[in-house]
Amino acid sequence: MGRSKNQKIWEYYQEINDKTIKCRFCEIVYKQKHVVKMTRHLLVCTKTPLLVKKQLKNDSNEQSCSQTSVTKGKNESSSLTKLFAKALFISGAPMSMVQHPLWRAFYEKLNFKLPSRKTLATKYLDTLYNEMFKELCDDLKKATFLHFQCDGWSNIRNQGVINFLISKPEMVFVKSLDTEDHRHTSEYLCSEIEKVMKSYGEQKFVVLIGDNARNLQKAFQMLQIKYPSIVPLGCAAHSLNLLCADAMKLHVIKACIDLATDVIKCVKRSQVLSALLFKIRKDKNIHGETLKLPCKTRWGSYVSALKSVETNKVALQTLAVNEHIQPSTEIKATILDENFWIMVNQCVNVLKPITESIFQLEGNDYNINKVFMVLKNIKSKLQFNLATTSILENADKELLMTAVENRIAQVIKPIHLAAHLLDPIAVGQELDQNQEIDAMEFINDLANSLNIDCVADLAQYKGRGGLWSKQFTWKAAESVDPVMWWRGICGSTALSKIAVRILTAPCTSAATERSFSTHSFIHSVKRNRLTTERAAKISFLVYNWNLLYRDCVLDDHASSDGDIYVEHTSDEESDVDTSNETTNEPQASTSTSRTIEFVPIDPLYYNSDSD
Repeated sequence: MGRSKNQKIWEYYQEINDKTIKCRFCEIVYKQKHVVKMTRHLLVCTKTPLLVKKQLKNDSNEQSCSQTSVTKGKNESSSLTKLFAKALFISGAPMSMVQHPLWRAFYEKLNFKLPSRKTLATKYLDTLYNEMFKELCDDLKKATFLHFQCDGWSNIRNQGVINFLISKPEMVFVKSLDTEDHRHTSEYLCSEIEKVMKSYGEQKFVVLIGDNARNLQKAFQMLQIKYPSIVPLGCAAHSLNLLCADAMKLHVIKACIDLATDVIKCVKRSQVLSALLFKIRKDKNIHGETLKLPCKTRWGSYVSALKSVETNKVALQTLAVNEHIQPSTEIKATILDENFWIMVNQCVNVLKPITESIFQLEGNDYNINKVFMVLKNIKSKLQFNLATTSILENADKELLMTAVENRIAQVIKPIHLAAHLLDPIAVGQELDQNQEIDAMEFINDLANSLNIDCVADLAQYKGRGGLWSKQFTWKAAESVDPVMWWRGICGSTALSKIAVRILTAPCTSAATERSFSTHSFIHSVKRNRLTTERAAKISFLVYNWNLLYRDCVLDDHASSDGDIYVEHTSDEESDVDTSNETTNEPQASTSTSRTIEFVPIDPLYYNSDSD
C-alpha cells in the first residue's frame, strides 16, 4: 500500500523491498506496509524509546480530535440542511429557490451549502415525512380511543384524492390516498377506511364522520355492521350549508343574491370602478368588508357577499351618482333602488342564523355538545326573523321551516343528545323525555361495548348525588371546558371514560376540508408538476405542523389574515360519485369564523412549476 501522509512513522522502519519493512528498534519484519499495525507495534514494543512512544501518542490524539471535529462538522451541517428543508416545506416555499443564484450567493456568504433540488425532493422530504409519521403513528397507537374522518377531492390535475384524518382526540392528518382509476363507490371507500382503521386498532374507533354524500355514508354503515360499536355521522356544518341552499331555492332570495352578485361583479371587474370605490370608502371613512363574490363550494359565502354589499351601501350609492364614472344603467338602477336594499337586509336576516351556526361548529374545538342547542336556536331565530320578513310569502316561509325541520332531523343523532346530556352546564335540560331516554340508552350501549358499568354513575349524575352532590363540582364546570371537567374533576368515575369519548367526537368534517385547502396550496397551478405522492407528503408536513405548533408565536404577517372559509366538495347528497365534481382550486379568504388556521403564505417570487 502507499505511504501515509504522516511521514514520521516511516523514520522508525527500514524498507527491505517494495512490500517488506523491518523495525529499526527490534528488527521485526512486516510483509505488508500497514501504517496502523506499524504504529501499534511501536507503542507496545519494549525496545521503542519512551520519547518516540510519547510523540506517537500525541500524534494519534491530534488525529483523533481532527476526525471527531470533521464528523461533528458533518453532523451539524446535516442538521442545518434538515432544518432548512423543514422550513422550506412548511412555509410553502418552492424547491426551485435552491437554484436561484441570489439565494445561493446569500447562503454561500453564510458558509452554508444549499442542497440540490433532487436531494430536497427525495432524501430530506422522505426523512422529515417518516419522522413525523412515526411520531404521530406512535401517539395514535398509544391512544385508548380514536375518531375518524375522511372525504374525497380532486387535485389540480383532476386526480382523485382521499384525505384521512384521525383525532386522538387532537386531530392529525394521517394519509392522503391517490385513488388512481378507482371510482369512489361505497365498497371501495369501505375497504380503504378499514385499512386505515386496522393500522391503529379498529376496535379503538368511536365515531366515523364525513360529508353527507350517500356513497360515504353507506360506507360508514357497512363498517358499522362489521364493528357495531362504531357511530357513523354526517357533517353538521355541511347539513347547515345545504340548509342555506334550500333557502336560496326560494325565488325571492335567489333573485336578491343574483342582483347582489351582478353588482359585485360589475365593480370588481372594472379597474376604474374598483379604484373609485376604494377612494370613496377612504373619504367617507367606511370600515369593514370590501365587496366579496360568493363561492358555491365555500360554506356561508353567500351571506358574506350580501353583508359586504350592505356594508358598502353608502359607497356604492355614491359611486352610482358619480358625475364622471358610473356603472351600467341596469346596475345603477339596482344600487339606487331602495327595494333592493330592503331585500338584501331581509335576506341577510334569514340566512345569518344558519351561517353563524356553521362558523360556531366548524372549528377544531370540541363542539359536539353544542350541536343540539345550536340547531334548536336556528329554528327559534328563523321563526322570529321570518315574522318581520316582508319579501317572503307565507308559503315560502312554511317551505323554509319545513326544510329546517328536515335538516335538523338529518343531523341530530343519539350521540348529540348524549353529548348535550353530558355537558355539565346544560345537563340535558332542553331534552324532552324521549330524547333523554335515547341519550341515556346510547351512553349505556357504548359503555357495554367497552365492558364498563356506568349506570349507577349516570343515575347519580342526573340526580346530583355522590360526587355530583358537591357544589364545588358544579362550580368548576363554569370555568373549565366539559372534556377537562370530566377528565379532571370527575376522572375517578366510570362515567368519565364514556363522557370523554363522546364529548371529544368531531361534529363536522371541517378539518378534512381544511386539509384540502392546504393540499391545493401545495399542489397549485404553479406547481402542477409535483407528483401526487410528493404533494401529499408536503401537505402532511404542513397540515400537521400547523396543528402541532399552532400555539407558537408567529409574526404579524402570518396571522393577520384572520380566519379562512371551509371548503366543501359536494353540494347535494346523491348515490353517484360526487368527489370529482368540485372546483380544483379551493381558495382561502376572510370570514367571521372563530377558527384560525395558519396556512402558509404562497411566495410569488419564483415560478416553481417543475418541483
